[in-house]
Amino acid sequence: RRGLVLTLRVLMMALIVLSLSGLSVKNPTEQVNVMFALDTSDSIGEAGREAGLSFIQRALKHMKNGDQAGLMVFGEDASVEVALQPHVAVEKIDSTVSGQATDISHAIEVALAQFPPSAKKRVMILTDGNETRGNAMEAALVAKSLEVEMWSVPLGSQQRPMDVQVDRIMVPA
Repeated sequence: RRGLVLTLRVLMMALIVLSLSGLSVKNPTEQVNVMFALDTSDSIGEAGREAGLSFIQRALKHMKNGDQAGLMVFGEDASVEVALQPHVAVEKIDSTVSGQATDISHAIEVALAQFPPSAKKRVMILTDGNETRGNAMEAALVAKSLEVEMWSVPLGSQQRPMDVQVDRIMVPA
């Protein structure tokens, strides 16, 4: 009986030391939660939206059993089209958001809010990258700190047709 008490005391002390040292056990789950964020702003155009939807449909076909996926669209604002769930099939986009601006950072924030605490987390942003509001870099750093993988898929034209180039300026003397 004395040996059992001594063993339990040593075990308790070892557990206390390990917990104070910051030791933690990660959940080695293979499940992946993927939130697709599709840019539907005006700069993408209809062809870009169709290309993005086609990419998402192909990606969904390759997901493993147990994985979950969701879809959101964004522009000036963001809207969740399909919440995270297994066996997602998306034929068309029903949600509408204003296309007057592109706020990638808000899209990342909304995507992060969709994830449950367990399993691997991944955000796939399908965009032309022409951000006109917010700060996507700051939002991506927050995602990284939460151990969320960020992937980007380029869409639309790489040109920015709304840009203006100043050739010369003439000022009266």
